[in-house]
Amino acid sequence: MLHLLLRDAAGNPGYANASIVLDTVAPTGAIAITGGAKFVRSTTVSVDVTPADAGMAAFSKRASTTSKLPAAAKPKADPGMRMCVSASLTCSAWVAGAARASVVVPAGDGVKTIYLWLEDSAGNRMANPASVRVTLDTTKPLVTTFKTWSGATIVSSPLVRLAVGVADFGSGVTKM
Repeated sequence: MLHLLLRDAAGNPGYANASIVLDTVAPTGAIAITGGAKFVRSTTVSVDVTPADAGMAAFSKRASTTSKLPAAAKPKADPGMRMCVSASLTCSAWVAGAARASVVVPAGDGVKTIYLWLEDSAGNRMANPASVRVTLDTTKPLVTTFKTWSGATIVSSPLVRLAVGVADFGSGVTKM
């Protein structure tokens, strides 16, 4: 906390206080696929971001127990947190921190890794990105067999035994 005391020529005092935070701790964070999905069918993937900034958290704790600080100097979180969410190990688009983000993963079925970097308002950046993996599956399941068990195409009963064969080379068939 900085304090400034001024006096004019008549001897009238003036006061001012300013709060400056020394934050040398890089933020940390976690990233998860929204809804906990293991598989997605679109190249646009929604992720949930959970940032943590120990430097600002320590300040917030001190500020909340110090009654002399004005309310404006008592942040609950780092309002200047920025993040970069990318499907590559290169970060190119820093944006304001948010709890949810969308990222476009490369086309082509298979496992994709999505990375998260965080930077706090003091300019401290995560040394290594947090990451999450998801499998992109854009291929429809394949029906290999669909016929009556006997092979007949005309039947006399509404109850029919069927022979069904399916294949899926991505996420697997979950419903029929």
